[in-house]
Amino acid sequence: MSTAVEAAIEQERADQVRAKRRELVKRLSALEKRHEKESPPLLEAIEEASGKVAAIREALKEAEDELRTVQQGLQSLNASIGAQTGQLKAQLAETASPQIENFIRSLDVEREELRRMGSEHREERRYTPGEGEHFVCVASTQMSLTRRIQHLLPARTAAENLRYEALSEDELRERLAEIWKDLPVVEMEPV
Repeated sequence: MSTAVEAAIEQERADQVRAKRRELVKRLSALEKRHEKESPPLLEAIEEASGKVAAIREALKEAEDELRTVQQGLQSLNASIGAQTGQLKAQLAETASPQIENFIRSLDVEREELRRMGSEHREERRYTPGEGEHFVCVASTQMSLTRRIQHLLPARTAAENLRYEALSEDELRERLAEIWKDLPVVEMEPV
């Protein structure tokens, strides 16, 4: 009897396993049918998107090629213009008025003197109402020296740039005078 009960239990288990498997097969079949139904439009969308990506990549490659070509053209133009500009500036510098070189030299000399000076002491004649004319010992302030030194380099650059202009000697003299006039003065204070 125990073998008949065991066989029945075994049969029951086998039936449960078969039923569970049928359910699993049924769910699997439903998933496969769903996949067959839903995947074609997604595959088409992937195909379409891939085509767009490929077209964009091709357009990007063409744009990058065009950019490289334009950049090479600009480099070539810059090199050509730079060489011609250098030659023309060299010719203009060679034929520039000696006034410019003298002015630049005087700025350089003054700059070196001001750097070495630190501060300058000297006597000046002053007139004070009630006291009349008398001599006063004065000294330049470090701040006014520094300000003057800082303005000498831009003045030098402005003078150098005059080499590349077509100015008469009078016009050049006026422009150099303007540059000189724009330089801050070294202020002197009584000591």
